[in-house]
Amino acid sequence: MGIFDRIFSGETPVSSSLSTAKVGAPVWTALERSAQIQEILERSKARPCLIFKHSTRCSISAMALNRLETGWNVPAEALDCWFLDLIAYRELSQTVAQTLRVQHESPQVLLVRNGAVFYRSSHSAINPTAIREALAQA
Repeated sequence: MGIFDRIFSGETPVSSSLSTAKVGAPVWTALERSAQIQEILERSKARPCLIFKHSTRCSISAMALNRLETGWNVPAEALDCWFLDLIAYRELSQTVAQTLRVQHESPQVLLVRNGAVFYRSSHSAINPTAIREALAQA
């Protein structure tokens, strides 16, 4: 089974399946349409949303994804996690950067609350411990 088979195994998760997921790895929702950016902004009013911008051609991005998935210790109901494939959705990545007023980087993690980014990290600085700390402080 490949990495994308593990990430996208079937249907996009819905909020009811997020609450039943175990701690152990992020429950990813594929970010594939610009309308989903507005959905993220709205959802972030109720609970934080994480966007992981991933390049399937970059070893640093693969390392960051692996670090997130193996070190994750955040309950699924604590936040919504969105996965953006930068190669397949390059223009959408630029739209995310413009909408959230951040510089595009790859790989990149953005935490959004109340419609604004309150934490961002990129490249080798991406780690689940820092994300948990940011969530605790927000």
